[in-house]
Amino acid sequence: MLSEQKTLLRLGELVALAAACGAIFLGVQTHRDQDPDFPVMLAGVAGMGLLMLTFLPACMLGSEYVKTVRKPATWRQNTAGLDKKELIAVLRWAPRFQLVVAALSVFVLVFAAFKYGSVQFNSNTPPDPSKIPGIFFYFAVFYALALPVLGSAARMPGTYADHGDA
Repeated sequence: MLSEQKTLLRLGELVALAAACGAIFLGVQTHRDQDPDFPVMLAGVAGMGLLMLTFLPACMLGSEYVKTVRKPATWRQNTAGLDKKELIAVLRWAPRFQLVVAALSVFVLVFAAFKYGSVQFNSNTPPDPSKIPGIFFYFAVFYALALPVLGSAARMPGTYADHGDA
């Protein structure tokens, strides 16, 4: 179970924090200097790679919580998302600053949605330089949302299964 891998979770937490800070920095930099030759494909691939190292484990931890604590009997119960009480339980051990960062990321999301809208690019057409910062801001939101989930699981004594039995 992933919640047993405390060292891996700490590493994921550090990667999420560094990635969120780096994405915000790159978003601001690309907003200031709108370079049409910016390597957006490389940045997009790197951003997706970091997303797989941060947000994917956070989703896996949510799934582990459902399977070990809720113990669903049907497919519908297994695929139902976390409710408010369960989300609070998952985030119970997260440091306050991580919760604040995740909450502030919602404002970054709203800002990016209004300022940049939908950001699309592919290898056949050059990206619109004015939309490149939006890519980084959107990535930053996902890294920031994964941060308290990873931080909580890394600091939690034992596993979700241990706390589900209690």
